[in-house]
Amino acid sequence: MASKRSKRRRRRRRSGGYVFLIVLLLLFIAGVILYSKFFGYTKETADLNDYYSLENDRQAGVVINNSVMGARGLVTGGVPYVDYDTVANYISSRFYVDTNEQLLLYALPNAIIKVKPESKSYSDGNEKIKLGYPIWLMEDDTPYIALDFIKAYSPINAVFAEDPNRIMITTKFGEVQTAEVKRKTQIRKLAGVKSPVLKELKKGDKLTWIDTVDDWYHVRTEDGFIGYVPQKFLTDQETRQITCDYTEPEYGHLLEDGTICLVFDNVTNTVANEALGDRMSGVRGVNVIAPTWFTVLNTNGKVGSIASRDYVKRAHRSGMKVWATFRDFDSEGINSNKETYQLLSRTSVRTAMIKDLMSKAVVAGVDGINVDFEKISSKCGRSYVQFIRELSFACHRRGLVLSVDNYVPKLYNGHYGRKEQGVFADYIVIMGYDEHTYGSEEAGSVASHEFVEDGIEKTIADVPSERVINALPFYTRIWEESSKGLTFRSYGMAGAAAAVKEAGAKAKWDKKTHQDYAEWKKDGVTYKVWLENAKSIEDKLDLMSEYNLAGVGGWRLGQETSNIWPLIDAYLMEE
Repeated sequence: MASKRSKRRRRRRRSGGYVFLIVLLLLFIAGVILYSKFFGYTKETADLNDYYSLENDRQAGVVINNSVMGARGLVTGGVPYVDYDTVANYISSRFYVDTNEQLLLYALPNAIIKVKPESKSYSDGNEKIKLGYPIWLMEDDTPYIALDFIKAYSPINAVFAEDPNRIMITTKFGEVQTAEVKRKTQIRKLAGVKSPVLKELKKGDKLTWIDTVDDWYHVRTEDGFIGYVPQKFLTDQETRQITCDYTEPEYGHLLEDGTICLVFDNVTNTVANEALGDRMSGVRGVNVIAPTWFTVLNTNGKVGSIASRDYVKRAHRSGMKVWATFRDFDSEGINSNKETYQLLSRTSVRTAMIKDLMSKAVVAGVDGINVDFEKISSKCGRSYVQFIRELSFACHRRGLVLSVDNYVPKLYNGHYGRKEQGVFADYIVIMGYDEHTYGSEEAGSVASHEFVEDGIEKTIADVPSERVINALPFYTRIWEESSKGLTFRSYGMAGAAAAVKEAGAKAKWDKKTHQDYAEWKKDGVTYKVWLENAKSIEDKLDLMSEYNLAGVGGWRLGQETSNIWPLIDAYLMEE
């Protein structure tokens, strides 16, 4: 009996052991399931159409450097295209689409490529090039440019991939940090094990490192996915050199010998042309004069002129070149942002205007054209820069120097495209004045030291200093502060000094602006003035010497005092 009871006990113990093992196994499985659910890597895949903002199979996602731009591309006939705004804003502003007249334009050193929509060939000035598919097309009122055409004329690397359609574009080159996949893993949309998978990665895949988030690497694949991979699946970062095979063409320039001293001559009628000799009395060092002769009469591009061939001859006899100024304001013609946009946004009108301008310039015998367009809205920026490109070709064919006047660079005037202007124009002129003017909320200097230096530094960051001219003010403003608000009156140098003297005020050197400052009160009005005189001009000339600029300009002839000319003459002799 004892033996039987012992056997039953052993069987119960074995059964209990089996149950215990089963329970342990179940607990282990449950633990694995729970761990996988809450802490394990999800196998859920991301919606790639949503990731690239794709709504149909013809769209293509665009990735530029480390940014997913959304559905900015199109695929038709197996050929990838990128929308024009993306090209112009992020790749190259040299591509210009005239939607009014249905033209794609691209300026080369010796020709302007012109392509109609759906055209499969174009001329680059030397030969006819056939692509076998439309170079550009319109889709839902949006222009799209073929990726291969963009690559042919831009410093980019680009990869097109399918499922879904996507275009990976690189515009930044040099050293980058990369990592290599050590073993099979995934790139995820966000930094987390529960974030959906963008793509499966295999051992040896190379990724570009963007940054690090906790123990995840933020990376970019070579075919256009940007997401996160755990560091443990990647090798340590290493430096890699990214290069581009594109070679930027060389755009030639017509440059004057020596340092330039340009002065603007504000001529408002033909009679004023005859008094050039009087205005130049006592002037020294000027080798370029810019009379304000040409204006735009209407939005069809008709050019108004008060040019004088006799004026040019007199200037030449005095050793001066003549760069006639062409303006979109202060005339009986156009004088608004809207009108300038209407003028410049049509290729046929720009062409007619340039032809008319060149005809009048040749008749007058001028040596160059100085563009002073100041009614450029942000909407008009691309068309304005295209106008400068086209005008540069016309000027250079006739041996005319092209200079373009620009404001001191600020965020609100970046659409003037100084950098691209500088590729085509021979000289960029900084209008280094009007720091405080109409619309200013407080009284202030016309051209403080800091303002002028800021203008020079930002301009030469875009344009070589040897082709930058800084124009100085020969005027100032006396501000009047009262209960009625803030107003001012403009004065030439002598007039401002006389007003200070007449008021019995005394000007003192202001270390901040590097100008003589005077202030006085009369009849409830506070008067403030930051004088432009020999001291302030000499300070600005020292700045220009420091930055090795092409030369100096002055607005305008007749507002200066005679004692500034020896200073300008000395500046010119430094070179």
